[in-house]
Amino acid sequence: LAYSLFGTNQHYGTPVNPAAPDRVPGGSSSGAASTVAAGLADVGLGTDTAGSIRVPASWCGLFGFRPSHARVSRRGLVALAPRFDVPGLLTRDLATMRTAAPLMLNGDSAGGAASQLWLPAGPWSADLRAVFARPLSVLAAALPSVHAELAVTPTASFAVSQAAQAWRQHGGWIAEFTPSFGPGVAARFRAAATISPERAHGADAELAQFRRLVEAVLTPDVVLVLPTTPGPAPARDLPVAPDLRAQLLPLTAIASICGLPALTVPGAEVDGRPTGLCLVGAAGADEAVLSLAGLLA
Repeated sequence: LAYSLFGTNQHYGTPVNPAAPDRVPGGSSSGAASTVAAGLADVGLGTDTAGSIRVPASWCGLFGFRPSHARVSRRGLVALAPRFDVPGLLTRDLATMRTAAPLMLNGDSAGGAASQLWLPAGPWSADLRAVFARPLSVLAAALPSVHAELAVTPTASFAVSQAAQAWRQHGGWIAEFTPSFGPGVAARFRAAATISPERAHGADAELAQFRRLVEAVLTPDVVLVLPTTPGPAPARDLPVAPDLRAQLLPLTAIASICGLPALTVPGAEVDGRPTGLCLVGAAGADEAVLSLAGLLA
């Protein structure tokens, strides 16, 4: 159902994370990430609504690409939240990603090569800057930085909008057949059933304001640089910390809310476990993001 970021599965078991077997793989595109990271496929096809390609890519040491919403077909995709859903790709190396990604992109690029970086202070703790010191120094040496702060990601409104859309898509089926969900998905659908149209409208208005703030800085020649996840994947044999989703969404929801291209690259390791660095471009500037990643591959 594309409604989980951790990749755990109470029905069929959690897929292996080949890069860190004692950790969860991330989700919801967990099977694709596990298969590609194990070398059983060169390219994985998944979907990303709130980070479901980028999170498993980060935790499995992969390249994960979420394209611009306007440049990829969603034909045949089973929707969760149509305004945020988008198909994307997972690969082990950048060369394969650069071969595969253009095959799914429609239309012309919105710009040329990136000429500026946006490294807002908000998403970067001192610990994260230390973890990503090498790739950040490579990027900073190549391009000047835009000096602007990033508005706080309205994650509560994002969750409300996502849930309202998900209930419109699946509420009738859930009410009729009462399917058995894992605990996290079940809780989110219970909450989704209670969202009024007025509350959903208010959330969407706040998201529209956030989009305007981001678009004012993220012009086609600028690439936003973020940690993909707050760190490596959590342990697979322990309960996931209840606040981890709340730590992930401020990072992953930016591209989702704004319909932006985002590419996570294997950025660093912490105690031998991978964690990714994410490059986010302006809407339509997918090629700029794929090109800039060449500095880090």
